[in-house]
Amino acid sequence: MWIATVEGVAVDMVAVSRRTPEVRIFSMWVHPEHRGNGIGGRLLHMALAWAQGQGPRIPVLLDVHPRQRAALHMYRKKGFRLTGKQEPLPHTRGEVAVEMRWMP
Repeated sequence: MWIATVEGVAVDMVAVSRRTPEVRIFSMWVHPEHRGNGIGGRLLHMALAWAQGQGPRIPVLLDVHPRQRAALHMYRKKGFRLTGKQEPLPHTRGEVAVEMRWMP
C-alpha cells in the first residue's frame, strides 16, 4: 500500500495484492480536493513499478465503476485496457465494476 500525504494529511492511497498469477489493485482513492493534479497517477506509477518487480510479464488487474470517468481516463493513460469482464457491485444494487488489465 502506498499513501501520499500533504502537510501530514492523507490525500491519496493505492493498495495492491499479489495473487498468483497476477497482481491486483484492489483499492485506489484520491481526496476530492486533490483530484486532477497528477498525484494519483504518480502513486499508480509506483504501484506498477512494484508490480513489474514481481516477475516478468505479470498482468496487473483492477476493477472500476464505468461512471468514474476520471479514473478510467487515468488508467487508460497508464496503459490499462478493458478486458470485457464485469461483475455486480455487492454494495450497490444494479451497478457493475468493469475489469481493466495492464501488461508490462
